[in-house]
Amino acid sequence: MDNTNKGGNIMESLQERIAKRAYELFLARGGQHGYHIQDWAQAEKEIKEEEEQRLAKEKEQAKKVKNE
Repeated sequence: MDNTNKGGNIMESLQERIAKRAYELFLARGGQHGYHIQDWAQAEKEIKEEEEQRLAKEKEQAKKVKNE
């Protein structure tokens, strides 16, 4: 998913990724209803961690390029 879009589209992309992951968690549990809040919270945590790692990696790469 492209997160390079302008403005609110970045957040929209994050929301879409969180929703997709929450649905994956729902399916992994066999489609059992009643856990949507937990699924969303878990998905949000995972996606935010992925984003933090991605941003840290980009920052490190930019630092390397700057020092070359």
